Amino acid sequence: MAMGSCQKSEKPAAPIVIVQADQILTIENAYGAFQDDRLGSLEAGKWADFIVVDSNPLTTNPDALKDIKVEQVWVAGRQIH
Repeated sequence: MAMGSCQKSEKPAAPIVIVQADQILTIENAYGAFQDDRLGSLEAGKWADFIVVDSNPLTTNPDALKDIKVEQVWVAGRQIH
């Protein structure tokens, strides 16, 4: 195979669980951007951007995750929706 070429794998990538996805998209992302002192987790003194949903994504059937509705949106600690 030539350098830089891609080959499709016969085996699909290992799935990640929703808790791992949450960590990747929050605290690990903030750490990678050197901003984990103010972003990436809900703690006193940190910026609070988050959503409130109508179902628990940890207990929802994976096929139904797309149907979860956003009830509230918070940015910088203030509700905007």
